[in-house]
Amino acid sequence: MAEIPALFAQRRIVHRHRKAALYHPFIESLALTIVDITITLVTQGVFCVLLYFLVRLQQTAGQFFIFFLYLVTLTIMMKAFFCSIAPASNTQSSEQSVAGVLALVLVLYTGYQIPQPYMIGAFRWLTYINVWLFFRRSRTSLLPLNKPLRYSFEGIVVNEFHSLNGTCASLVPSGAGYEGVQLANQVCSTVGSLPGMNTVDGNRFVKLSYDYEYTHLWRNFGILVVFTLSFILILLGLTELNTISDHEKSTRRKGPPTPHRRSDSEDREIEEKVEVFASNKGRNGKGNMGMGTIGGEAKMTEVFSWRHVEYTVPVAGGENHRKLLDDVSGYVAPGKLTALMGESGAGKTTLLNVLAERAGTGVVGGERYVNGQALPSDFQAQTGYCQQMDTHQPETTVREALLFSAKLRQHKDVPLEEKEAYVEKCLVMCGLEKHADAIIGSLGVEHRKRTTIGVELAAKPKLLLFLDEPTSGLDSQSAWAIMNFLRDLADSGRTILCTIHQPSGELFQLFDRLLLLRKGGRTVYFGDIGKWSSTLIRYFEQHGAAACGPDVNTAEWMLNVIGAGATVTSSVDWYDVWTKSEEAARVQREIEGIHDDGRKRPPKDTIQGTQNKLFAIFMATVMSVPLSNQLQAIFIDYRNIYEIRERASRTYSWSAMLTSQLLVELPWNVIGSSLFFLCWYWTVGFAGHRAGYTYLLYGIIFPIYYTTIAQAIAAMSPNAVIASILFSTLFSFVIIFNGVLQPFGQLGWWKWMYRVSPFTYLIEGLLGQAIGRNDINCAQKEFVTVIPPSGQTCADYMQQFIARLGGYLSNPDAISNCEFCPFRTTDAFMGRSFNIRYSHRWRNVGIMLGVTLFNVLVLYALTYLLRVRQGTVFGSLRNRVQSRKTK
Repeated sequence: MAEIPALFAQRRIVHRHRKAALYHPFIESLALTIVDITITLVTQGVFCVLLYFLVRLQQTAGQFFIFFLYLVTLTIMMKAFFCSIAPASNTQSSEQSVAGVLALVLVLYTGYQIPQPYMIGAFRWLTYINVWLFFRRSRTSLLPLNKPLRYSFEGIVVNEFHSLNGTCASLVPSGAGYEGVQLANQVCSTVGSLPGMNTVDGNRFVKLSYDYEYTHLWRNFGILVVFTLSFILILLGLTELNTISDHEKSTRRKGPPTPHRRSDSEDREIEEKVEVFASNKGRNGKGNMGMGTIGGEAKMTEVFSWRHVEYTVPVAGGENHRKLLDDVSGYVAPGKLTALMGESGAGKTTLLNVLAERAGTGVVGGERYVNGQALPSDFQAQTGYCQQMDTHQPETTVREALLFSAKLRQHKDVPLEEKEAYVEKCLVMCGLEKHADAIIGSLGVEHRKRTTIGVELAAKPKLLLFLDEPTSGLDSQSAWAIMNFLRDLADSGRTILCTIHQPSGELFQLFDRLLLLRKGGRTVYFGDIGKWSSTLIRYFEQHGAAACGPDVNTAEWMLNVIGAGATVTSSVDWYDVWTKSEEAARVQREIEGIHDDGRKRPPKDTIQGTQNKLFAIFMATVMSVPLSNQLQAIFIDYRNIYEIRERASRTYSWSAMLTSQLLVELPWNVIGSSLFFLCWYWTVGFAGHRAGYTYLLYGIIFPIYYTTIAQAIAAMSPNAVIASILFSTLFSFVIIFNGVLQPFGQLGWWKWMYRVSPFTYLIEGLLGQAIGRNDINCAQKEFVTVIPPSGQTCADYMQQFIARLGGYLSNPDAISNCEFCPFRTTDAFMGRSFNIRYSHRWRNVGIMLGVTLFNVLVLYALTYLLRVRQGTVFGSLRNRVQSRKTK
């Protein structure tokens, strides 16, 4: 990208030579390309030797020369790529903007920052606009659909990892309490590890992590050569066709032509308008930025499903067993209020307890999933359960009850102020703000039920809310108020499943779906209720039920149809009707579709998903490079005008020139960052209630920072080319040592650069706020399998290790193949791997503001020293020392 200003400046010379019929413009580009190849061989040869042996890559001649071959070809290809952008446009600013966007897309889709399985399908259209790609990716295609960098990066990676068997740095479990454990009962925590082995095969690691294969090595090199030749041909073609710069074209203002001369009265009127405008701008130029409210709750997004659930309990005094639930399937989705109904003894509460993992003695069968994945080990902690009996300490107040739940059940890293603020929000949601300081024992039945729901909401359940008979014991008015409250909760994105016994017709219409059970715990209906119960009525009438009258309570009619009433029986086996119906088959297909979709789409809060968000933030900051190069060129152009014409005429001072340049750039860069933030933040999948802080840091402070640092570097540079080179060099040090590309723990002696780099605090603030204090749910391939010693369960064997280092088990009760995830929270992952702390977020804002102010001071100081005094840094110091000696 640094070559674009030089190519653009050279275009005038090429155009002049073309007019003189000296040569075709493409000859000049061809000559530069040939010269660049020679220079690239030398520079990359030195770079490869230093990098390869300093990093201690595989010490074999074959792998070294393959690495060198790939790197040289890649460098030539990328030079041709960016050089081909220069003749494609007539303005330097548009060239650098396009180059920056394309560079971001190229890097993002190499398969490293975002591995292939985690790429967003909605953005595959980006690949279609690449005219250099040959084949569309499908399951049968030979060439993967991606960008040029993907092929080169895959080749370099598989070349290195093909012969690598990495020794595991940490075994699971290990440490105190596991001194005598055999290797057969340990496993490496790295992706691709196998139980009982302390090494990880490199080929297996890159295949599972990035979907790279060694068999693609020479195929990718061939594709890379084709890309290189294609870019060179595009460069030659565009150079021949377009040699006109923006200086040779005039842009006309739309509308009628400007008159040559105005009258004196018109001049005075314009001056008055200018003065009014300036005064208004001074009064109103500064606005306020509203921050989001604290303690906002994200919507529930997971779908909880169960299939063929059974529950059997032993019968007292004998060896027989009784089946309370028999082949029950269904699901609950966010934003839906699902009713669980049936006659007394049908198993409503039993099913609710089984689904909520609260069943007592008995054997549970069937499958239960969250988004098609196995239930997390802390499923109970991620759900809320409102019991039928409102169990509270009668001496406490409502606020104290909610605070007790919030403090003990929310994550320990959540600040106390945030928990207290969320409790106040729950009081408002539950309609208890006027009863917050009331003693629970003095409350009526309705408000006590609201308190029960509020206690569960205060715990911030992430998955769903179970309720057992929420209207039990309430009068009709209170029952209507409670059910309307649950309806509002569902409409706000919560997932709710509740049992209810013979509701009124009006209450029944508040539900979206129904799971109806008969005696023996068997399903007779599951699905949508429909408007005015139309879907439910149509199902039963189609299968032989008596017609439902317009004034009949649908809930009572339905129970009478299946023979669940006190004096009503039914000769139809509605369980058999349901199992053979098309509706039951459709439910099974829907559940299977939920499972397939959840398994194909990796969970967002996996280890890799968290790392993807880290790189999304990192790459968003890289966008400042082309923007900075663009504003540096404009800065230097206006500075040259000042130095050549305005300073000699004493039109205005150098400080006015700097101040105006800075103030003009800042609003536009803030607007641009704001637009990018709107397109980027929610697309990545960050939580909406945390957007305020992120916008403050990325949308306002960051554009001010890179504007000031770019202009400060431009102030010490004689031209745009030198400014671009200096900025790129400085920026490379800033991004290399910010703890992302090279984690903090692996920096060694360079940790001082980590602490000096402003991007360290920028990325820590953005990432800590965006994904801090969330749980991690490992994808299936991220679990490592541990074989416990004979006679021990997974929980018994791993409990000391988990207590010391964290993580969790997906199957704690198993006695073999323990599936262990090394991280439970995003804070543990970011702190241990990248030294990023959520608690530092406001400190980082202060540091960025301080660095930005320092950049402004440096901008003025360097301009005065180097352009006004027309000296150099060292020359000025030398002259000052000599003057003191003379005195």
